[in-house]
Amino acid sequence: MQRLVLDGTAKVHWEEVDDPAPPGPDAALVRPVIIATCDLDVAVLRGRYPLEGPYPFGHEGIVADTRSPSATECRPL
Repeated sequence: MQRLVLDGTAKVHWEEVDDPAPPGPDAALVRPVIIATCDLDVAVLRGRYPLEGPYPFGHEGIVADTRSPSATECRPL
């Protein structure tokens, strides 16, 4: 699995990370099909809000499916 990581102002790279662990009884594993950055990610990338790296980008997304040991429905919190 890969994630996009900020290394400093205007410096990003893709890195390999471990696949997530199977979810516990009160959690779900989701498979996103589209991931996007938000306005805050863009501001951080442009140096308006400096953060020490590494900082992963892309928390806005559309989910294709979920896997959970006990879930019977999926709804936003």
